[in-house]
Parts: sequence; C-alpha cells; structure tokens
Amino acid sequence: MTRLAYYLAALSVMIGYLVAAQVQAQATLAINGVYALGLQNRPTPAVVLANRNVDGVALRYAWGELEPQDEVFNWSIIDRDIADAKAHGKKVSFNITPGMHTPAWVYERGAAAFEFVWDKPWGQAACSTRKIPVPWDPVYLSKWLGFVKALGNRYDREPIVTHVKLTGINARTSETILPRARGELISNGAMSCPSGDDVSNWQRVGYTRAKVLTTWRIISDTFAQSFPDKKLALMIGPNGLPPIDGSGKVMGKKRADQKGVQDVISLSVERYGRRFILQNNGLSAFWDWKGIRQFSERADVAYQMLWSATDDPQCRMNHRVRPCDPHTVLQAAVDRGLDSGAKFLEIYIEDVLNPQLQDVLGKAHSSELTR
Repeated sequence: MTRLAYYLAALSVMIGYLVAAQVQAQATLAINGVYALGLQNRPTPAVVLANRNVDGVALRYAWGELEPQDEVFNWSIIDRDIADAKAHGKKVSFNITPGMHTPAWVYERGAAAFEFVWDKPWGQAACSTRKIPVPWDPVYLSKWLGFVKALGNRYDREPIVTHVKLTGINARTSETILPRARGELISNGAMSCPSGDDVSNWQRVGYTRAKVLTTWRIISDTFAQSFPDKKLALMIGPNGLPPIDGSGKVMGKKRADQKGVQDVISLSVERYGRRFILQNNGLSAFWDWKGIRQFSERADVAYQMLWSATDDPQCRMNHRVRPCDPHTVLQAAVDRGLDSGAKFLEIYIEDVLNPQLQDVLGKAHSSELTR
C-alpha cells in the first residue's frame, strides 16, 4: 500500500467512526419550497427576500473568499447573509466551492494542481488554462477538511440553515463534476483551440474510480461530522466523472463514468440515509434526470434550474429552441421538477425578480410535494 493510499484509508476509517453515531440527525426546519439561487459572495436583494413565494435562499461562496489565508477566516459575508435572511423569515442553505475557487495559498503549501482548458461559452475566457486541486492530494484534503470543520463549528447550530451542500470534488462549479474533454475543438466564434485530453491527464495523476470514491467518503463524512444537525445535499449529474474505471483504464469511447456517479450516490444514501439529499442542477423545460427518481424512497431529491428563463437570448432552458417565452418555459421546468418528486427547487434570482413569473413561483412554493 502506498503512503497516499494508507493516508486515505486511515483517514476514512477515523472519520467513519466519528460520524457513525450521528448519521440519523435531522435538520430542525423543513427543507421545502422555492430557494432563490444567490449570487456568489454577494448579498441577496431585499426584494427577493421579501417575496412571499420564496421559502429560502441558496447561498453560494468561493472558498478563497472565506479563507483568504491559511486558518484566517472571513465569516462576515455569511453573517451578513444570515442576518438578512433572518430579518425576512427565510431559510438558507450553504454552498462553498473549492475547485477553481481554491485559494492560492493551498497550492503554495504544496497541493498538486490539475490544469485544463476552459471549453464553456460562459464564465472564463475561452481557451484559457485553469487549474483545480487534485481531489485526493493530501495537502489539499487537509486544508479543505480543516475549512469544513471550522465552518461547521461556527454555523452548525444556526437554526435557519436547513442543509449544507457537499463539495470538495469540483472544477468549474460547485457540482461534483470534473473536466473530461478528449481533444475536442473549442470555438466561441472569435477564436478556437483544441481542448486538450483531460482523460489522459487524469490518468497521469493516478485517477481511478476507487480513489474518487474513497476521497468522496472522506470529504462527505467530514461534512456529516462537522454539521451533525443538518441535512447534506450532493449536487451531481449523470455524466459528472471522466470515463476511467476502477483500475484506472479509459472506458473506450464513453463520454463519462456513469457507474462512478451511481457509486457516489449509493455510498451517500447508504451512509447518511434520510439526511441525504440528491440534487441535480440541470432542470429545464426539456430535461430532468430520470435516474434521480430511483433514490426518492431513500433520500430527498431536489433540482436547480439549468439557467434563468428571463432574458436569455440563447434559450438554454428551452433546449435552445426559439421562441422561449419565460413564463411557458419556467412553468414547464417547475412541472417537471414537481413530477419528479422534488422537495425543493432552486430558481435563479432573475426569475424571482420577474413580475410575470410570480404565479409559477407560487405553484412551486405551495405544492404538496414541497410542503
């Protein structure tokens, strides 16, 4: 057994013992209805908090904003957002993203980095090189788990926090999704470039399905131990992991390792039971993840909208099909989510602010499924 493998195994066993007595803990507030999807590191507009169709706010932060230096924490923005939510009688969830938002000092301490080419039409500059920590790197894990413990120590007993998002294996967003491009051409109209081969690069740093599963267990158990009074939500999709199997071999021409995703979900359901929430962030008028339904009897399920329906000329919530009337599109997406048994729906602030969509929000807010 290598030193890294020994470290991961020992840490997993230790955390497993600590969390075993706590896995039946439940949040004191019901997790239901409409959560307005907050802007990362920014306060929620008062008009959103005052909306009677909004049950809570999904707060989002970058790790680097909250821990700008090693063990030097900036809790002020979370304290501000909690105070604002309390003043309006709203619940909140926490979502802190490492991945691309990992602070520079983590790499300076020696954490290994994985580089990839930005291949999305949003966010960063197309064809720019970005980096994330290698998820199982011991330096990264030590620093990330230390942050999670500090976060739990400060906020676990905060009554309006209904649930915490499980993060730690991330890249561009807070979903459990890793780069998996294989030499595709990237083009945004103004420039183009090859994506690089993320799958081969993952192999070079020792990626295996088993290693990811072990790392996930360590991270999620730390969240469970640090937040014994809260529910735990995993944000993931069917194609979130690169097509590499348990022995580290590439899975032919497959785009992703769907078995790896299923293993992560099954492990979470097994360890945390009804504390666990399975959330997908791709709900639209055209799509909901059918595979999420098989877990609805053992865990709560939830959705985040793929995009805002308001002021999107690309019609992403309508499978890029025009015309895409915001009311029709958001109503169809909400119906899909409710039909899938969602306990709550996260809806972008742009749609919460749209006066023409208030009846759609009201349906999600008052649905029997979300009560």
